[in-house]
Amino acid sequence: MIYKEIENLKLKLTKCNKQQFEEFCLYLSSSDLDANKRNEIRDEILDHLLEGEKEGKDFQDLFGQNPRDYTKQLVDQLPKSSIKEKLTFSFSLLTISIIIIVGNSSNNSYLFMDVILFSILNGIVVFVFFKLTKRFAFKNSILSILILTLIIQTAGISYYFLKSFFIEIF
Repeated sequence: MIYKEIENLKLKLTKCNKQQFEEFCLYLSSSDLDANKRNEIRDEILDHLLEGEKEGKDFQDLFGQNPRDYTKQLVDQLPKSSIKEKLTFSFSLLTISIIIIVGNSSNNSYLFMDVILFSILNGIVVFVFFKLTKRFAFKNSILSILILTLIIQTAGISYYFLKSFFIEIF
């Protein structure tokens, strides 16, 4: 299914099922899964939820009392993303980093250092973001948002600190 179809179908879910489904999708998205299989499973779960709601069932009735454990077991059984997908994602991340740095660069003499430093920190932030997103899935906590925001802010501060440090050395 395409994004628009999924969003339209999600509107048919009850508030509780919609929230559980979104948490399920969040966990799936933050896992190292084959993209096609991930989308296929997402679509199947949505179909099961819609059918289950017609019978008066909710997410827990269909997938167990602990949706996080169910999702983890499901993810553990699915094929992981290929090397090609991982390289494509990494290349995309690097390209975005380069575009951001080149677009904001005022001093070309440190452009290479900026690209390397920003790309490394960007990669670390994305990696930590996926790990924490997976950990916080199915937990209604403002703490998760605060921690993720803190990580992004810390990476930004680290970038400027490290950049100043390397400029002084070189």
